[in-house]
Amino acid sequence: MRKKFFYALRIVVFLLVGFLLLWLVLRHQDLHEVSSILKRADLKWAVLSLIAAVLSNVFRSWRWIMLIRPLGFQPKFANVFGGLMIGYLANLAGLRLGEISRCAVLRQYENIPVSKSFGTVVAERVVDMICIFILLFVVLMFEFGKLSGFANENIFNPMGRKIQQLLSQGTLFYVILFLIAAALIGIIYAALRWLRDSRHFERVRNIVRGFRDGLRSIGSLHHKGWFVFHTMMIWFMYFVMTYVCFFSFSETSGLGMMAGLSVMVMGGFGFVAPVPGGLGAFEFMVTGTLLTFGMDMTTGNAFSLYLHALQVLGIMLLSAISFIMLPLHNIKKRP
Repeated sequence: MRKKFFYALRIVVFLLVGFLLLWLVLRHQDLHEVSSILKRADLKWAVLSLIAAVLSNVFRSWRWIMLIRPLGFQPKFANVFGGLMIGYLANLAGLRLGEISRCAVLRQYENIPVSKSFGTVVAERVVDMICIFILLFVVLMFEFGKLSGFANENIFNPMGRKIQQLLSQGTLFYVILFLIAAALIGIIYAALRWLRDSRHFERVRNIVRGFRDGLRSIGSLHHKGWFVFHTMMIWFMYFVMTYVCFFSFSETSGLGMMAGLSVMVMGGFGFVAPVPGGLGAFEFMVTGTLLTFGMDMTTGNAFSLYLHALQVLGIMLLSAISFIMLPLHNIKKRP
């Protein structure tokens, strides 16, 4: 009960942080003006954006299957896709629960150990991190004058300041760091000795092996070219689902493809912020990016809310369908 209480408290705290960020973005904004822009949205482009979102998850599901197969499993596409969508829904509800949730779905319907499938999820996340930083480099290279200041202020400078603050502590910092490292090594050594003599040793070792095998799956791919193709299509569909939304509003319809790519990349950093569903952080990053391309604050806020709502709606619809279809699709497996 106590564990559940602190878990719920953590979700509430970060949800409040998300609402605080959203309030900071909208606090000086006339919400009636934002609402009037949203009411003029041409929703046929929203439908195209949702189709692109579905396709991105189709490619992501196939890519995940490619990572799982070297482990000796042959999961069905429907179960992988359903698990992926349920994982996205879990990420909206709590912090980084989606990775475990989609592995749990495969454990239930495909009998794949969570330790192995989670290793493939980590490998997948590493690939996506590399991709988004490559795309960040691309947009900064082509739109350096517009985005360099925004990226420095909101991505690189905060990271640099944290590192500089740590290093500025001088000798005391390194002494504390050494003591912490020594204490951790001692604790780990003692824990390993205790674990080796306990009845849980074999179980923990199997979990670690499964996680290691999952990470290694990317090096055991049989068709690396197809893996690259699916990765490229995932990010291309992310771009399409962002870019077509520009045509929903007359104010943004004249923005070019580089603006679409920039919004996608910066919005991606906002979406993975440690708040449920990127609430507030996504709007801040997207609105700030649009401002660098000459949009006014009202248009930027309206578009960011519109795009975020579409993404959340798509996740909720597909996850609801998955909750219904997964038990039906696997009804023969049930006792």
